[in-house]
Parts: sequence; C-alpha cells; structure tokens
Amino acid sequence: MELPGYPIAAYRDGRWRLPDEQFLSLETDVPASIEFKSESSSVVCGPFDSVRIIGGLIHVSQPDWQPFARLEFRSGLWHTYADRTAWPQIVITAAASGS
Repeated sequence: MELPGYPIAAYRDGRWRLPDEQFLSLETDVPASIEFKSESSSVVCGPFDSVRIIGGLIHVSQPDWQPFARLEFRSGLWHTYADRTAWPQIVITAAASGS
C-alpha cells in the first residue's frame, strides 16, 4: 500500500530502488506527483494518474504519455521540458486520494 507523500522509489546508479528490489524502469499504478529538488528550492508537479520512467526519461499520463523530463547522465541533472529547468534530485510520491 502506498501512503500519500511517501516516496515510491529512489534512483541511484542507473536503477530505481525499493528496499528489497531494483528496476531499470518504473511505472506507478496509483496517482503520483513528481517533486524536483535542489538545495535551495523545490517544485511539485502533478498529481498525474500515472508516471512512467524508462531509463532517464519521465513520461506522464496526461496528456497521452508525453515526455515530461529527462535525466542528463553526464551532469546528473533532471531537465524539465516545459520550463527548461534543471534539478539534481526528483522524488516521486503517491498522491493523496481525491487530489
């Protein structure tokens, strides 16, 4: 069971990690939000019906699985397509019911 605001997985060393498992891709089966974070600020996007990440490319279910952000492997920064910002960390969390 996912709890609202609780991280679903962490991305390290090219893999999405849960406490006992690791994966190359991740897709939520619950509504989820994406928080882009730096040391001085953060931005929360969503919630989306579903979030899909394959390698370093994030797609969101609205609209029609469009690319939302990508990981630049050399710099280690996540780049958003809409506002062209770069972030060192993302956190994907289960959204609260009724969001």
